[in-house]
Amino acid sequence: MKRNKRNATEGARVFKKWAVALYETETLGSFLKDVLHPGGLELTRRAGMIAQVDEECTVLDIACGKGEGILFLGEEFGCQIVGIDLSLRKIADAAAGATQRNLAKSFSFLVSDAEDMPFADATFDVVLSECSFSVLPSKEKAASEIARVLKPGGRFVMTDIVLEMDKIGRIPSRSIADTDLMLPCIAGAQSTARYIEIFEMSGLCDPYVEDHSKELKKIGYQIAMTFGGWKEFLQALSLELCYSSFKKEELAGLCSVKPFTKRSAGQSLGYVLIRVTKP
Repeated sequence: MKRNKRNATEGARVFKKWAVALYETETLGSFLKDVLHPGGLELTRRAGMIAQVDEECTVLDIACGKGEGILFLGEEFGCQIVGIDLSLRKIADAAAGATQRNLAKSFSFLVSDAEDMPFADATFDVVLSECSFSVLPSKEKAASEIARVLKPGGRFVMTDIVLEMDKIGRIPSRSIADTDLMLPCIAGAQSTARYIEIFEMSGLCDPYVEDHSKELKKIGYQIAMTFGGWKEFLQALSLELCYSSFKKEELAGLCSVKPFTKRSAGQSLGYVLIRVTKP
């Protein structure tokens, strides 16, 4: 049992390291213009509105990347924001961006894992996760951490990829993580119902859901126009990842970002906004 737990912990560590390397690629960053989620800043604004962010709020952004989303949110709503990410490079870029925009007094950034956050209980009014919760290996642990750091009455809002029900109303029995598809945000996607279940188990309640699947379709169209298709896009990611400075011996088996298999292509993907509240 202890060996299995150690293996799972090591597997999660390697996966996170690989995911950081992937999201630091120029291929992904240049294509999505540093806002690494469908819907761009307009969906970030919508998330802020649904979270009821105002100038009195203290907001935590999980996996903030280069900070484009939360810098925009800070300018839009005047709130105090803390951004965390596993990428030291992204955190440095985010801090530099805040300084350039004269927002450094309202923002702080640090390298941290959403599954083990260094904040006191009941610190934040709002926690935000844009296309990052699906990447987390232990979603239950992350949800518990989010609930812990939220103040009573605080809101967690995420926008993320979801698995949709098939034509006869059943959730696919196997996760896309079981296929050859290696994009972390898709590999770790769950159904909307499963996400809500995870949040409710952590003590977050009163779920509110909006469908933004059209934004995911726009990304697919952009990929087709820019790269020619998913296969070519994933090949470009694989090539850069395998020759980046992040390539280590332990990552050699993960550097290939593989295209859709027939089975995974048949599973429908959507994109949703979910808000839950801490009682």
